[in-house]
Amino acid sequence: MSTVTEYQHPLMAAYWKQLDTRFPQVEEVFEDVMAEALAVLTRAGIDAYLEAGRVI
Repeated sequence: MSTVTEYQHPLMAAYWKQLDTRFPQVEEVFEDVMAEALAVLTRAGIDAYLEAGRVI
């Protein structure tokens, strides 16, 4: 269950929903971390990255 967060960019909003985190601390760094991840990972890599993040 994620916190209620609104992102201006629809892709970032979709990634936040996909992550579905219960940790509000993640929200503080989410956009910066995702910007870095998007620069180096493929779409499949992003999906795996977010899936792994859901485990913590």
